[in-house]
Parts: sequence; structure tokens; C-alpha cells
Amino acid sequence: MTSEVAVLTKQAVALAADSAVTSGGKIFNTVNKVFALSRCQPVGIMAYGSADVMGVPVETVIKEFRRQQGHESFEHLEGYATRFEEFLAEDSSLFTAEARRGRLCALTETFMDEFQDRAAQKVQQRIRGGQKPNRTTARAALSDAIAEFTERTRSAKRIPIPNATSVRAAVAAEVTKTVDIQIAGLEQLWPFVPLTMQQRIRRLALDQLLREVDFGGQTGFAIAGFGTTDVFPRLRAFEFYCSALSLHKVTKPYSEMDITDQVTSRVVAFAQGDVVTTFMEGIDPRYKPFLENFPATFFDQQEASLLGGANPKPQEAAAVKSAGLEFQKALRKELQDFAEQRFVQPTMEVVAVMPKEELAVLAEALVNLTGLKRKASNYRETVGGPTDVAVISKGDGFVWVKRKHYFDPRLNPDFMARYFQEQDNE
Repeated sequence: MTSEVAVLTKQAVALAADSAVTSGGKIFNTVNKVFALSRCQPVGIMAYGSADVMGVPVETVIKEFRRQQGHESFEHLEGYATRFEEFLAEDSSLFTAEARRGRLCALTETFMDEFQDRAAQKVQQRIRGGQKPNRTTARAALSDAIAEFTERTRSAKRIPIPNATSVRAAVAAEVTKTVDIQIAGLEQLWPFVPLTMQQRIRRLALDQLLREVDFGGQTGFAIAGFGTTDVFPRLRAFEFYCSALSLHKVTKPYSEMDITDQVTSRVVAFAQGDVVTTFMEGIDPRYKPFLENFPATFFDQQEASLLGGANPKPQEAAAVKSAGLEFQKALRKELQDFAEQRFVQPTMEVVAVMPKEELAVLAEALVNLTGLKRKASNYRETVGGPTDVAVISKGDGFVWVKRKHYFDPRLNPDFMARYFQEQDNE
């Protein structure tokens, strides 16, 4: 997990990202995540999530795209996002067919690891103390996990795929060996997994690739700035999983983010957004569902005492339940309105008039605040390292405010000369 923030106003957009990435169980705090997407147009890109795309480092992918783009520009910001997504799907200079197919198997392994972890949690919920689960308990827990993942998968949208039947067959053939190996490992923990359960797990492993469901392994991209005719900045984001065998799995969990005459500022957090949400809304996001769900639960638990007996009339019980649900609905609306009026709106009104320098300070502070929260809690420190900050404006283009180097520029004059010569040539 990482922390990336974008702050947009009418005059500019500020991008800030930490330097942490988790790889092989270790956390490294030296990764670059913010880049200029074009050296001649005011467009930037910020990466989050996985540090590679189908086995190729994110930095290599972005810089190769930028090299191939050259002077090409688009009237609107969406053009850059669409072209970059097409590059991931079509380019063969970076992504071989073998690497693309390998990504399908890697995503399948990620899914199976999460499934196995969840099944183990289900077992622990069904036993007490140091008891060992018997066959009945273990199979019941496995069945619970299958049901949970089935609901999670079926509720997600299908990936739009031309010739879906043939693509499904091709993907199934590619990942079958991986699934078989994973199920064999599963049987070591849950001996004698019934064939019907094995078939359901195999179906899930395939379905999760073909739907917009997140079981990990994705790389997120936030592209922000101005098209040639855009007056105000825009931001488009998507999360890329794989592109292989005519399956192009991309999800877009964030709505389109444009600055307009009506919407004059936006603050958007990617990856770990809980601290930014707390800053913006005045309350930790985990409190809201608890507060919203408490009334209905309370009315259910207190039904007998509220109705003066252990066996209330059906219509009276129904009235109490209805009252609890209505109270829950009203509380949810009041909480949302209160947060919007007392916290979000006042903050956004100030952000809207901030100078470019202050936008950079705000974006950096929100990333650093997330890192401080992780450091002062029992979470892993998955946010850390130097924070890179860039500001993009219509007039000045892409400008670095803070940027780390893995080398001392003073000791590498040849590199700096080549870099600026490339910019002049473009």
C-alpha cells in the first residue's frame, strides 16, 4: 500500500506521492511514482499500487510511453488517459505475449492466496482455544469462504470482451495448471476437499479474472493536467490488472474529476485514503458505518424491552424494526450533511483560492500525515520515504517542487546535459 494525493483547483493541479513500495515482503522507500507524461504538454501521471506492469517496472513503462508519444497532443486530458491505456494493451516492445500470459497466472495466484487466508480465518471463527478443526468444521469453513467469494465476484461487473466465450476458454486453458497447483496446496490444509468444492474454486479463480473485482495485484494510474483546449485541469484514473489473450482488465473506481465553474476544487487520495478522508470530513471513515448501523442493531436487541414482553405482537415487532431502519436512514443523512457543511465545504472553499505554492504544501502534508499515522499505529509502515511533489498549470506546464534523485546531480553533469538536450530536441 502507498499514499498518493492530487489537489485540483482552477489554476493548477498538485500531485504528491510517497516513495514506499512493498516487494517480496520488504518495504523500500526509494521508488519514483510521479512523472511528466509529456515533456512538451502540461500533463503528469502518478502511479500507485504494484510497482510493475506485467513484469516491467512502472518507471520504464511510463518513460517508454513518453518517448513514443513525442510531440503528440490531445485537445482534452481524456485523450492522454485513453492513449496510455491503449499502449498497455497493444505495445509489444515492452510486454511480450509470454509476459502477458504470465500476468494472468500471477493474478490467479494472488486470488488463491487471499482465498486460502480467508478460509483459514473462517476455521478460526468456528473453533475455540487450541482445538484442532475436524473434517466437518474445516469443510464448513471452506464452504463459507467459497460462498463469500462467490457473492463478491458475482456482484462485480463483467469485463466487456468481444467473443467472450472463446476468450474465456483461452484464459481458462492458460491458468488451469496454476489453479491445480494451488488447489493441491489447499488440500494439504483441508484434506479430502470434495470435488464439487474444487470445481467451484476453479470457477471462481476464472470468474475473478473476467470481472471488475479486486483481489490485488493491480497498478493504479492517475493522469492529470490540461489538454490543449482545456481551460481548467482534469484528472482521469484507472487501475490496470492485465491485458492478455484479448482480455483487457481495467477498473475505474474513481469518477471523472474535472474542475469547472461549479466545481472549483478537488482533493483526491489514492491507495490509502483514510487519513485524507478524516482530514476532509472530520471523522475517521471507520466510524461512519458503525454509527449508521448502530440504531437498527440497537432496536433489534431491545425489541422485547421496548414492547414490554418476550412475545410481542407481529405488527408491533414490525413497527419497532421499521422505526430502527428509519432512524438509521435519517442518521446516515444527518451525518453526511453535517460533515459536508461543517468540514468539507469550508475546506474546499479555502483550497479553491490557494496559490500554486500552497497547493503543493497541502498535497505533500496530506501524504506525510498518512505516513505519520502509520508510524504511530500498529499498522505496517507502508507509507514513507521522501515525498515527491509536482505542480501542473496551463501556463508553466509540469514543474517539480520536490523531487528525489538516486544520485547526486552535481556528480553527473553528463546525465543532466543529456536530459536537457532531449528536452530541447522535443
